[in-house]
Amino acid sequence: MALARPVTRLCERHVHASLSRMRSIVLRAAVASDRDAVVALLVASGLPVAGLTRDFPDGYVVAVDDAELLGCAGVEPYGEAGLLRSVAVGEAAQRRGLGRRLVADRQAWAASQGLSALYLLTEGAAEYFVGLGFRPVERGLVAPAVQASDEFTTTCPRSAVCMQLFL
Repeated sequence: MALARPVTRLCERHVHASLSRMRSIVLRAAVASDRDAVVALLVASGLPVAGLTRDFPDGYVVAVDDAELLGCAGVEPYGEAGLLRSVAVGEAAQRRGLGRRLVADRQAWAASQGLSALYLLTEGAAEYFVGLGFRPVERGLVAPAVQASDEFTTTCPRSAVCMQLFL
């Protein structure tokens, strides 16, 4: 029993430190000077950077803690639909709900822009996005303007799962 108290205190301190760190993470609109850090995060996450400059920083949000960029997500508008892309969270900040916050922020932004649906392509995170309300959809049912995007035509392979969320 003598070990129970110190271990409990260590766990409590760890949880408190993790919660404090999450409280200090701020989501803000991306700015041009974030580009290099966003590219580095996408590369480290194994996500494509091709086409990033199409709208960047418009439509993008970043998560920062002090001066460190911890996450990002973007929406490229195509008429009444949008393409959710570049959703990434640095390894040190994962499993704390930050990805969920980034996606929710982009959903709200897309709705405020008058978009009626969001689409995405993923090679390994389909289950994650199902948990956020997205549903698999055949590529042929995607809004034609989104189908014509670089992401759909050249950047992501045909094997990527296509998903949709109505706003």
